Amino acid sequence: MQPVSRPTPSRRPTLALVGLVLLGFTLIPARARATEPQNLRPGDPHAHGLTDADLDAIRAILKGAVENRTVPGISLLLAHRGEVIFREAYGNLTVDSKAQMASSSKPVTATLLMILVDQGKLALDDPVEKYLPEFKGIALNGKPPARPPTVRNLLSNMSGLPGDLLTQSIMRRLRERAAKAPARPKAEDAGAAAAEVADAIEKGSAADLKKAREQLLDAGNASLAESVRTLAKGGLATEPGSGFHYCTMGFNVAARVAESAGGRPFEDLVRDELLDPLGMKDTRYVPFGLAALRPGPKLPSGESRFILAGGGMTSTLDDFAAFYQMHLNGGTYHGRRILSEKSAALMQTRQGRLDLLMAGPYGNHYGLAFFLDRLDADGRAHFATHPGFFGTNPWLDRDRQLVGVLFVQSNFLRIIPTVRRLHDTVRRVIPPGRKS
Repeated sequence: MQPVSRPTPSRRPTLALVGLVLLGFTLIPARARATEPQNLRPGDPHAHGLTDADLDAIRAILKGAVENRTVPGISLLLAHRGEVIFREAYGNLTVDSKAQMASSSKPVTATLLMILVDQGKLALDDPVEKYLPEFKGIALNGKPPARPPTVRNLLSNMSGLPGDLLTQSIMRRLRERAAKAPARPKAEDAGAAAAEVADAIEKGSAADLKKAREQLLDAGNASLAESVRTLAKGGLATEPGSGFHYCTMGFNVAARVAESAGGRPFEDLVRDELLDPLGMKDTRYVPFGLAALRPGPKLPSGESRFILAGGGMTSTLDDFAAFYQMHLNGGTYHGRRILSEKSAALMQTRQGRLDLLMAGPYGNHYGLAFFLDRLDADGRAHFATHPGFFGTNPWLDRDRQLVGVLFVQSNFLRIIPTVRRLHDTVRRVIPPGRKS
């Protein structure tokens, strides 16, 4: 599939990070285009009401981020009512580049868990210890917690397990900056504040980064199961369900729950139940960024290899657009029911509220592995996303029937002002309710 708008400037490198096979888009007759479910296919942005000035406004944000050296490369896909109306890249990324998704991986892992819920193989409010014996008797400060952590707690970052060291470092620095300011920063200044914290982390916090890497990629974590056993031995940090505490390793626990309930290696389950049905052939979990271990997912011991189920995925614009389109469709894609409508809605329904310093442009609430914004009376979001540490930002907008996938490979804090401008511009040029 070729870009649907004007070609990328010639200064963009011609080699992708990794060679890909593009996701094939099914062409649908015009009379069927207004029907559900929506399946991604090429579209004409002008037929969706966008003008050349609108497209240039989007391009200006992307080009500007590269030209002012905010990021070395950037790419964006927009799909409105199932038609891809923008797909361009600048700098050292191409529209086909595979990106490290970091925490943007979390909704994929959570969706696999919800598929198993649909199949009756587990329940959200089951205690984790039902599936993983190492969680029986897990303690909080040497005493039993008021209630044991549940599957729902894992997927909503409310398990009580120790939070990510890097996230804690970022939040500490944001709070320090807020405390020194004479007044709380205005919303439009929050991005600049976050960029300053990104500078501080990159320039003065090598120790924080080193500790975070050691926590997530401990040499003792030879397998997925071992990473979970190690985490369980450390006990709980807070009462399960008492509040939002970002915990990437909690998604490894969720992946092990899936293995126990589903009776197969996690990577086999997610491939067979989710990635293959969506045509996400260029998406996979790898242990260390793009350096994949082969062969896949089992070790000689029979255990699943160590991955970061909440942060170790690599993918493409096209693949993640298909994933978010399925969620926008309420769980269907290409005529196939992948996730029940009830489960898709529940993932986009508030489970907890974020620390406002963490919310940024991503929403003030958290569902089941989604940051949420614009909630209705039932707590269901009209906007859902999950950014990744390297700046990936896929999202869905129910009011506009829009899916967006933004890729950079930098630091997500650094691009918050760019993300704000992009979201604001896209919302302006594609108003709610616009028909294609």
